[in-house]
Amino acid sequence: MKLLVLGGTRFVGLRLVRYLVGQGHEVTILNRGRTQAQLPPGVKRLYADRRDADGFKKALNGREFEAVFDITGYEVRNLVPAVELFSGRVIHYVFVSTCGVYAADVVGPVTEDSPRIGAAAQGAGPGAYEVNKAQCEDYLFTKCRESGFPVTILRCPFIYGPENWMHEREFSYFLRLAQGREIIVPGEGKTLLHLVHVDDVARAHITVVGKREAIGHAFNIAGPEAVTVEGYIDAIAAAMGVTARKVHVPLKAMGKLDRPVFPFPWERSAYYSIQKAREVLGFQPAYSTTEGMRQTYGWWRESLGPGGTRFEPGKLGYNVDLEYEDRVLSEFRR
Repeated sequence: MKLLVLGGTRFVGLRLVRYLVGQGHEVTILNRGRTQAQLPPGVKRLYADRRDADGFKKALNGREFEAVFDITGYEVRNLVPAVELFSGRVIHYVFVSTCGVYAADVVGPVTEDSPRIGAAAQGAGPGAYEVNKAQCEDYLFTKCRESGFPVTILRCPFIYGPENWMHEREFSYFLRLAQGREIIVPGEGKTLLHLVHVDDVARAHITVVGKREAIGHAFNIAGPEAVTVEGYIDAIAAAMGVTARKVHVPLKAMGKLDRPVFPFPWERSAYYSIQKAREVLGFQPAYSTTEGMRQTYGWWRESLGPGGTRFEPGKLGYNVDLEYEDRVLSEFRR
């Protein structure tokens, strides 16, 4: 098939491009050209900034695709030119969203019909990213109802795996454990986290294309199980062949720290059902948390390691500060 990936040069997009080429598809990517990437032979690369509607349309003028995978749609204004351009011209438009669009709920697992946040939720918990994604979903579903735009939305929880640009997540724990550091655990470590391996996300994309029953629907794309915070840390330690030395910080104290010391929400558990994706798409995640971390650590050790792990201030609202962690550890170790 002739496929277009909007993005395609880092993490989810890059892994998706490699998977699609490996399956024998003809792949074109479009992005701003700011990120260097080792693309498979034969991939065509187009350059445009999605915020420039005219430039976006000009770059794609006269080109035909059977399906589009949108990895970089973060705001409605970035989606409008794509919807205008591809309406009536593709059999499928697959949009990557986030499980962050779900409202806080005490019921689990969260299904695709569970309550979502709204635009009014901003400032009351969800960040701009989650609110913008919810608005993007609303826009695309409206276009699907009004004009038959063939969209399917994939909602993913925290994505991990090789080539993750968010070093603050699993890579930071590889680094801490490689240095023999103690690990801060929020409370008793019983909060549930639900993750998904990047290659499972990549494979999920192609399961959508051509399934008319998937048009106009959202699907949770997550790993086969949720794990506790302790389970997450233990899976990383097991992948490395070490034992994590943990220091538990009471939840009340966690909330009073000067800055975050854990890269995921620890206040409430998250657990997402993937039954709909299994039944409609035939999606089946290949990686358990244990298997996925083992594979990810192997990549990190060979391709990045401690010397290549970087923490960018301002990313994700969580900055790794090992000196500050040392102060927290010394206070609560006893």
